[in-house]
Amino acid sequence: MQNKIIKQSIGVYCMRALRVIILSVFITLCLVKSLQAKEYQLSGKNINILLSNNTKGLLLCFKNNKDNDVIKTNNLFEISFNSGIKLTEKDFNLQAIKQDKETITINYIRNNIKVTTILTLYDQADFARYEIRITAANEPLNMSLVSLMPFKTQAPFVYGSVVSSPIISDSFFIIPENPLTNTTAYEGGVTQKIVQAIPLQPAHTLSYKTYIGTYESGQLRRHVNQFLNVVRARPYHPYLHYNSWLDIGFFNPYTEKQALLRIEQYGEELVNKRGVKLNGYLFDDGWDNLKGNWGFSANFPNEFNKLKLAAEKYHAALGIWLSPWGGYNKPRDIRVSHAAEFGYEIMDGKLALSGANYYANFHKRILELIKQQNITMFKLDGTGNADKVIPGSPFTSDFAAAIHMISDMRKANNKLYINLTTGTQATPSWLFYADSIWRGGDDVNFYGPGTKVQQWLTYRDAETYRSVVMKGPLFPLNSLMLHGIIYAKQAKYLARQSEQDFADQVWSYFASGTQLQELYITPELLSDNNWHVLATAANWARENQAILFDSHWIGSDPTKLAIYGWAAWSNNKSIISLRNPSDKLQVYYLDLQHDLELPAGAPQSYQVSLNYISKNGSKKPAKINKSALVTLAPFETVVMLLAPDNGKKGR
Repeated sequence: MQNKIIKQSIGVYCMRALRVIILSVFITLCLVKSLQAKEYQLSGKNINILLSNNTKGLLLCFKNNKDNDVIKTNNLFEISFNSGIKLTEKDFNLQAIKQDKETITINYIRNNIKVTTILTLYDQADFARYEIRITAANEPLNMSLVSLMPFKTQAPFVYGSVVSSPIISDSFFIIPENPLTNTTAYEGGVTQKIVQAIPLQPAHTLSYKTYIGTYESGQLRRHVNQFLNVVRARPYHPYLHYNSWLDIGFFNPYTEKQALLRIEQYGEELVNKRGVKLNGYLFDDGWDNLKGNWGFSANFPNEFNKLKLAAEKYHAALGIWLSPWGGYNKPRDIRVSHAAEFGYEIMDGKLALSGANYYANFHKRILELIKQQNITMFKLDGTGNADKVIPGSPFTSDFAAAIHMISDMRKANNKLYINLTTGTQATPSWLFYADSIWRGGDDVNFYGPGTKVQQWLTYRDAETYRSVVMKGPLFPLNSLMLHGIIYAKQAKYLARQSEQDFADQVWSYFASGTQLQELYITPELLSDNNWHVLATAANWARENQAILFDSHWIGSDPTKLAIYGWAAWSNNKSIISLRNPSDKLQVYYLDLQHDLELPAGAPQSYQVSLNYISKNGSKKPAKINKSALVTLAPFETVVMLLAPDNGKKGR
């Protein structure tokens, strides 16, 4: 009898459990059905984002409202593992989709992995953002690769030859935030892949973003430039400053007294006498104790405190040079020799920023310089490897460590200027982190005919053309480190210059439009007229920054000794700067539509005034209607200001 009662009880319990299971499955099916049945849409002026579902799963669509171009994908992400397994979005269980005014959030789960994708529309700025967040729930994830939003479309291409170059698809541009992203376009298929070299630890989240924008015909470069100025940490703005390299420091230590003298000399000559806005003073290699821990040398007993007070008298701030990999030549060797003393990691004979111990010290020291020394500008010179992992490192490479560190620097002071030099490449993705990057090549070298100054200008611009214009055509020239204006006592062949050569160097430099305005100048070498030229051009660049923001390359390869230069357009004024690197007279065919990249409806006829012309310069046209032949004398530099002629517009 007792056994019968027990059996009946078990039966009742099983029936109830079965009902619960059935009800749970039913609710889940209803939820899935509900998710499948619903569409989510973010509507903007230029871009619409539509997320819908069908029997095959989610379908994501970006639409350009102006010309109806679309990007579609039914696979929002892929994750590959060291085991060889690859999971696509369809291998995950869809948990929830949530929409608010500007975002659509999608949550997935599969065993130990939680994935969230977030779609954001920035309507006022005319672009969208895709973000993926991957979280390891209980166990480490040994991923090898994460692929963002793979899709297929008609004839997409990667515009540039460096890592993380933008993807162009019809009237869309796609720019990944991470500068280590491998972008590819092959047979209509587009991928954005980031290599994972270390496990993702439990309760940690990995996040990547990519941006989608649109452009009008003939306006790709300009629209990308405008987009970057919205998303970058510090919008384009001139940063004019003294740099001690080649002057008081050139692989040698210098003192507080020398630094204070330079602050006073620049402040008096430029700020007080000539009304120039000087942003700062950057003290390059030569200030530290050479132990690799980036402490101040005995030559700075007050650290930078006295320098800060001196700079403030001229309404300027302080900048500092540090090299994540330890610097160059003998000073680097000395710093690296102390690595064992502090337990710092080394790779390829240089300090390794991705090493756990060295990173901890470097990170700590950087934040101290920001918070205690009020440093507002950093020249981070030599970032290291992009594809090697230090054992025990929390980072996949030195570059990954630098990206993480820069994010923390921005949190400490969101008004910093960060110049990231050797090791970077001309992908716009770097501008999500740094304010400027290195043009490539040697600091100083010489090419072609003419004086040493003219040869230096040709070399400087040849490197820009070779490493940036050709390899990263969408990288803004306004965000390059060109290595400044050089007239310094330790600059070989550039410690003596004619008035004309100096003026050509100054005006060609500022006319390039770069916001990183470096002055590698020994004050004692400059004449009163040199100071006047420098001040006039610096003030001109600041007054015309809204135009120079658009600066882009025109003309040929400087190594071919053909005329080249920069052009910049705005609604009200435009600037065209040309240089002849040859010892022969040459003629340049100036096509306004092509060289200014004029948008539809822009004026085609312009009045011309000269902001600068070399003394030996040839006569220039006073008016240009659509095109003109511009003659340049040997080594001539000319800077022309163009104003629309009575508002006449071309068809």
